[in-house]
Amino acid sequence: MTDAPRQLHLNLVLLADGAHVAGWRHNRSPDSFTDIDHFVELARIAERGTFDALFRGDNHGAIHSEHGRRNWHALEPVSLLAAISQRTERIGLIGTRSAIFGTPFEVARQFASLDHITAGRAGWNIVTSWAPETATAFGVGAEPPQEERYRWAGEFVEAVLRLWESLDPDAVVADVSTGRFLDETKVHEVDVRGRYFSVRATLGSPRTPQGRPVLFQAGASPRHRQYAARWADGLFTVQRTLAGARGFYADVKALAAGHGRRPEDVLVLPGLEVTVGSTEQEARARRNGLNELYGMEHLVEKIAERLFVPPDLLKLDAPLPYEQVEAFTPPSRARPFRDQVLAHARERNLTVRELIADNPGGHLSIVGSPEQIADHLQTWFVERGADGFNIFVDTAPEGLELFVDHVVPILRRRGIFRHEYPGRTLRDILGVGGPGPA
Repeated sequence: MTDAPRQLHLNLVLLADGAHVAGWRHNRSPDSFTDIDHFVELARIAERGTFDALFRGDNHGAIHSEHGRRNWHALEPVSLLAAISQRTERIGLIGTRSAIFGTPFEVARQFASLDHITAGRAGWNIVTSWAPETATAFGVGAEPPQEERYRWAGEFVEAVLRLWESLDPDAVVADVSTGRFLDETKVHEVDVRGRYFSVRATLGSPRTPQGRPVLFQAGASPRHRQYAARWADGLFTVQRTLAGARGFYADVKALAAGHGRRPEDVLVLPGLEVTVGSTEQEARARRNGLNELYGMEHLVEKIAERLFVPPDLLKLDAPLPYEQVEAFTPPSRARPFRDQVLAHARERNLTVRELIADNPGGHLSIVGSPEQIADHLQTWFVERGADGFNIFVDTAPEGLELFVDHVVPILRRRGIFRHEYPGRTLRDILGVGGPGPA
């Protein structure tokens, strides 16, 4: 590691038509969510902008109520990223897999394969969510208590890490002259007999180009912070105020140090949705046009769903009824997300209509000129509210091109974002240390 000045990190949240729910109608692209050529185009634009990585979430292909009006993650993340890797060169590829559903062996093999296929550009985003439709799809019964889910996930990740270390780095000899391919003294069977998983196996994969894929964790709760500080190289989170983000950032770094890690080896990356225009007025007109295309009544339903309240409780031109909203109890996994939205609305004294204009999805949204968006990124970065951002563009490819062609050059001129990639692997690009102990 070097003592070079901090550099901003940017990941693109890979959505077929961008983050706005009307994106597919704006693009007139009904087939984009299964079109590999379309995803490759987005990846190449992001690579031109020297983004660190593509971040692909997942809903396990389950269809729910919102999908009556928008597309969804139809393609399994690791398969999609492996295909994209063959037509890109440098950009990292981060896929989401649950540490609750499936098996450690399956996940270890998938991401080890992805790291080999991509020559060291793979990352695993670890999630611990328990959506009812996912549980039933995997044939799993009642949701365990939240604390038990974290113990479950911790056991899962420990097993994956140990499987990735099944072979020593020099176990594959491949000596043509003697015919000896593998040094069997450097192969280690993993035998994990835990409360939730029993694994006895040797992963049939050599050590990957990065030693192991980069690990990410998504969440904002105190337990998520603890989990990320122990295991993750990066934490994806929801933060809507700079003051809250600075406190969150400081807490994560302190927790990492408490686990014997360097604080700079755990990156804090809030989500940020951007709508770019040549002026703020132009950007507002762009966002308003997308909102109108989707329909205001449906946006009210969407924000009510995020807040876990009935839609008729929300009046467009009145402030949020905070006491009534807080009387509804969301699932524990959704509470931090909801609380961020409420704090943001309170701080700015927003009406429901204004909150919708900002972003009903939960992540902070900036609607403005390239300079305004660059100012926000720089302020949060310099003030230690973030090491970088997971960028949601409103539409794709149009909104992504606007960001790459107009915001990225400003960040480069200000000396806080790279002109070229600093290395070949995702770990090089992120600047985080090598694998820790399993």
